[in-house]
Amino acid sequence: MKIALATYKFITDSDEDLPLVKFLTERGFYASLEVWDDPKVNWKQYDVVIIKSTWDYHEKLADFHVWIGQLTSDHVTVINPPEAIKGNSDKQYLLKFQAHGFPVVPSRLLSKEMDFDLLPYFDTFQTDELVVKPCVSLGAQNVFQFRKEDIRIFEAELRGLLANGNYLIQPLIKEMKTEGEWSLIFFNGTYSHSVLKKPLQGDFISNHGTRHLAEPKADYVKVAKTFVDRFASDCLYVRVDGVVTSGDFLLMELELIEPYLYLSYVPDHKAYIRYYEALCTYMGNKD
Repeated sequence: MKIALATYKFITDSDEDLPLVKFLTERGFYASLEVWDDPKVNWKQYDVVIIKSTWDYHEKLADFHVWIGQLTSDHVTVINPPEAIKGNSDKQYLLKFQAHGFPVVPSRLLSKEMDFDLLPYFDTFQTDELVVKPCVSLGAQNVFQFRKEDIRIFEAELRGLLANGNYLIQPLIKEMKTEGEWSLIFFNGTYSHSVLKKPLQGDFISNHGTRHLAEPKADYVKVAKTFVDRFASDCLYVRVDGVVTSGDFLLMELELIEPYLYLSYVPDHKAYIRYYEALCTYMGNKD
């Protein structure tokens, strides 16, 4: 079976993709790393394309969806499924989860069509600090935190940003600064491992801080699995990002497209083994 792990042009040797390609190759797969928007790649030669690290897709979202559609038309199996990828590419999915009563960080939509006033959101969320983030983004790009005293200056800036797309507004969960953010990884719906990410002193974005392998409470895993079972039951890999506040696990993001999986954080290649075994099972179920 020929497998391509789709990446982007700035991938480095320090990322987990090359070790994963090597691991899969050693176990009988013909695996290679391909840049998703490289016009020289003949995608028809592959049986399977796994979306692994296409970390610039949000900058070319329409092209990305066209590419996924072409793979499907060429009868190439795409992992995760195209329907899951499409629904996960806009963070407005969090509003749907919220409407269905799932525990997510409280969220509201801001769009350019709205004549919005940010001040009432402090009362809505019962918070001293708010966060806004683009609905289509990667990492912490264009994510902002602000307090009441900053609001008038920030509103003008936000109106300019909204011309390029919708945003979500949320309360800043204080435990993000003090306790950090959990990333729980699942393969074929089965829990594998977790990483706890903590921001630098004075920051609230965990991407800029430290991260280490950690074991969450069983209750956190149970809540995370409810999202996997309900919204990603047909996915090979899922990363559930959340924060614990007042003892409750709240979803921040459900990562189904190209999450970093922290495979190398688990000793003795155990996460690579779980990934490989899950892939074998996944493809066996597709036959």
